[in-house]
Amino acid sequence: MKTHIRAKKGQGKEAVHPYGQGKHPDFPVDRKAFDNEIPKYWKDRAAEVKK
Repeated sequence: MKTHIRAKKGQGKEAVHPYGQGKHPDFPVDRKAFDNEIPKYWKDRAAEVKK
């Protein structure tokens, strides 16, 4: 099965990653802060599932 995520340039990938490896010009992500939040996010998600 081929999806748009595995698509090559010009075959839909731009819809998922319009800026390629670059940051969004209006809403750039602070990768360091984001990466630091990932473990807490999954810990919180697991706690919600256990309820």
